[in-house]
Amino acid sequence: MRDEPLAQCPTNKRNCVCSVDQSTRFNIAPLTGHGQSTEAFRTLKALIKREKRYVVVSETSTYLHAEYRTRWLRFTDDLEFQLMPKEDLIHVRSASRVGYSDLGANRRRIEALRKTLDKLLSPKNQEFPN
Repeated sequence: MRDEPLAQCPTNKRNCVCSVDQSTRFNIAPLTGHGQSTEAFRTLKALIKREKRYVVVSETSTYLHAEYRTRWLRFTDDLEFQLMPKEDLIHVRSASRVGYSDLGANRRRIEALRKTLDKLLSPKNQEFPN
């Protein structure tokens, strides 16, 4: 079980985003649970497991660490998600392992996951992936 908060982004690189990092350069909003954070976290896990570029490294009921393999250059990026049920949110961190800049790829990846998760959690949509 992981009790400590997600790590801050390294200040000497521009290839990381993190919802617990207060720096303007690295900060990204956490994912919202829409009043059902535990179900949102299960749905997020199912989304990650369904995509072939993701590999789950470790998971608990409140934490998920996955690796993402980029399409063209096959770089590995690390994604971490931490469920905070009392706050009804999921903290996120996405960081490239190599290089200095990711040209915004980690931020776009988290925003794409946010958009998909929000759509799945919409009251109009009752189909959650299993």
